Amino acid sequence: MDRQNKKRKRTEEAKLADNALVKSAVCDAITDDKPVAKKPVSTMKITTDIPLTNFLLINDASFTDDSQSYKSAFELIANELINKYELIINSKSFRICEIEFYYYSQKHLDPFTHQHSEQKKFPNWYFHRSGKSLTASWKNGTYKGLDLTFGNGDDETYGGILIRSIQNKQTNEIFEGSCLVVDTILNIAGVTSIKELIENKMKNNVQAFNKNSMLYLNLTNTPTLSTIVMSPRVGLTLKVGDKQREKFLFRSYRFTPNDFYPSKMKSTIILALAAEKFFKTDQKLEFNQFLQELTNETSTRINNVKTYLSDLQTGFNQKLKTDEIDSPLKSYYGKAFSSSDICRAYGTWLKVFGNK
Repeated sequence: MDRQNKKRKRTEEAKLADNALVKSAVCDAITDDKPVAKKPVSTMKITTDIPLTNFLLINDASFTDDSQSYKSAFELIANELINKYELIINSKSFRICEIEFYYYSQKHLDPFTHQHSEQKKFPNWYFHRSGKSLTASWKNGTYKGLDLTFGNGDDETYGGILIRSIQNKQTNEIFEGSCLVVDTILNIAGVTSIKELIENKMKNNVQAFNKNSMLYLNLTNTPTLSTIVMSPRVGLTLKVGDKQREKFLFRSYRFTPNDFYPSKMKSTIILALAAEKFFKTDQKLEFNQFLQELTNETSTRINNVKTYLSDLQTGFNQKLKTDEIDSPLKSYYGKAFSSSDICRAYGTWLKVFGNK
């Protein structure tokens, strides 16, 4: 009996240790033109090193709609990647700070997904290519990007999680933007091209959880408990306009921890937070009721937040013309978005599609 009691006591102590929180860190100074991250809040220790990759699989057979169900599924995956995993580049550890989801299936026809055959696989690295062919050249310059693929292996499903920002855990240096993430990998690997990286450094093995590779995802032993913030993806437009693109344009498929606010399209993160608060409260009030709260929450200049919310409200209040009822963002077809356009278009989108 004593032996059983001791064993039970050790088990209870282990559970308590696993759930104990370690003190949080202080926020660094934040400016509107620089990406900023607070030090993550460390929590429980994880002893296993077996990656539970099943968290990446999506079974949408039972999904009843193509918006909230997918958003919730993506949020669960994002929480795992941001809080429990780290990106290893040549033995250097990086925190994943910003990701975007692109998923195309018969029930989720996201037109912004590349639909490259490499995105059918699971779970691999996919460096963006200039076409859908397996032999298409890799994108260069500012168009470079790296996805973690999460397709289910069939011929109709494509999945890619774009890594947009990472942070060196040793130096706290932030690398923001999908192109800069790839450049960082190339620089650390000591190569000048993706072809050289894959063929010479990775030996053509693009499995994302391969610990024998110089590039892989690792289950960290110091996970965090950051709240995940959802917002619209970066850089999408209606230059090629259609109703399906309108529908997916401002879906909240961009995920960041609440201690990191990237400089690129920070405005839409602020507006997404405003929308979340708005739809949870009395909708007879206006978005500017959250001005001070959002200013404090995101450490952004109050005049900037005021402008964002004003444009958002203008778009939300806009009365649609007869030919815009089924296509509320038709006036933006074929155009490049200005900062004000994005906020106003997002407001109109929220009025029509809701906070999805």
